[in-house]
Parts: sequence; structure tokens; C-alpha cells
Amino acid sequence: AEMRCATGREIFTVGEYWSGDVHALVDYLGQDAPMSLFDVPLHYKLFSASNSWGALDLAHIFDDTLVSVDPVHAVTFVDNHDTQPRQSLQ
Repeated sequence: AEMRCATGREIFTVGEYWSGDVHALVDYLGQDAPMSLFDVPLHYKLFSASNSWGALDLAHIFDDTLVSVDPVHAVTFVDNHDTQPRQSLQ
């Protein structure tokens, strides 16, 4: 918010709120949604799909994800430095 105010420009910002609960992400964003968030629920679903040996029904992969309830503020990702084994979030 400070950078937007200082520059007078709309600057893309993304936050990291690590919750698998899409409703917690929506609550965190609030009504004004000054930033986007990583779609952690989708990350968990993609992780499960990649380990399911084809047994997961991909027709519902986007159910209860940020991209399904607030696509404008969702940043999708498969993995990042925090999701690797022995890192802070795994």
C-alpha cells in the first residue's frame, strides 16, 4: 500500500498466507483485496494429484480453491522454495 501511495501507480503485490482453507484466504484478503494471494489449496490438490498414480478425479481439482472463488486475486503455483522437502512448509 505504501508503494502504491508513494508512486501513484497500481503495483502488483502478492502475499503468502499459508492455509489450505480457501475461506481463510478470502477472509485474509478482506473486501478491498489490496493484493493477490498464492492459491495454497490448489497447491495441495496438485500435490495430491501428482502422487495419486492417476486415481484422482481432476474434474474437481479447482473446487474449494482461491482460483474458483476469487480468480482475480489468485496466484497459482505448483511448487516453490518453501514446498521442497525439509523446508519450512513441508
